[in-house]
Amino acid sequence: MGSGSDTITSDTITVVSGEGNVSFDQSKVNVGLHSTKTVNITLDKAPNGLSGYNITISLSNPSVAEIVSVSFPSWATLHINSTLPADSVWIKAADLNNQITSGATNINLATITLRGDNRGTADILITVTKMDDDRGNPIEPSTIPGHLEVDKIGYFDTGLGSYPSISGTHTGKIIPSQNITVHKICTYPCPGTGGHIESINNKDGELIASGTWSGYQGDHLNITITPSVTLLKGNEYTYIIKTGSYPQIIHESSKEVAGGKITCTSFIDANGNTYNDWIPAFRIE
Repeated sequence: MGSGSDTITSDTITVVSGEGNVSFDQSKVNVGLHSTKTVNITLDKAPNGLSGYNITISLSNPSVAEIVSVSFPSWATLHINSTLPADSVWIKAADLNNQITSGATNINLATITLRGDNRGTADILITVTKMDDDRGNPIEPSTIPGHLEVDKIGYFDTGLGSYPSISGTHTGKIIPSQNITVHKICTYPCPGTGGHIESINNKDGELIASGTWSGYQGDHLNITITPSVTLLKGNEYTYIIKTGSYPQIIHESSKEVAGGKITCTSFIDANGNTYNDWIPAFRIE
């Protein structure tokens, strides 16, 4: 091999080394506790195209998170992965229609979804077991790990409440202490009851998000917010929450909670009585 060459030849194969990097599209991944985050795995360049790969993604600290799903790009007409959820997954894909040709760049290999299970950190490791170009020659890319941090971010949690409780309509204000992307709201019911939130509207001058209870079947304590919405740190948002049965109640006019501050404007119970110190106990994430 001549000086400065990056091609190694033998009687049977040609190995082109130093061909690109396999990495994540986010070098640092922040995931909220019990929330999920998607991350793309990319190959930055393929001078001789890409015919397929066999890659393993693993977490250095499996106690903090799990890989819960994998999806593949449209070029990967043949693909397979190991059983999920898990703290390590192998993924294989092949380009049967020759869509990734010579000179391709920023190639999406797959997308993984991570779920934060416990607060802590972990490296997201990449191992390339096999990767071939369109000529059938092995590719030996460098790999760049990602860093995962799981924390109680993206949360607004009033904490637990208590009796007395009754169903009714709550109106109040939320001021987040951090940016929160809201996907769902979870009710804290009084013990032995089916206390739940039947509907919620979030307003910032006009309606920005809403969600409706789907009944006692399935996970009846959660409501999905559609569309999901980001509440910005320091902004004031109005909520209108209709409850059913006996949700836990925080008997205060306002409270500093995990993720910000909540204030009761009014609560009209099922009997028509009005209060200004009844806050429903719930968590949004």
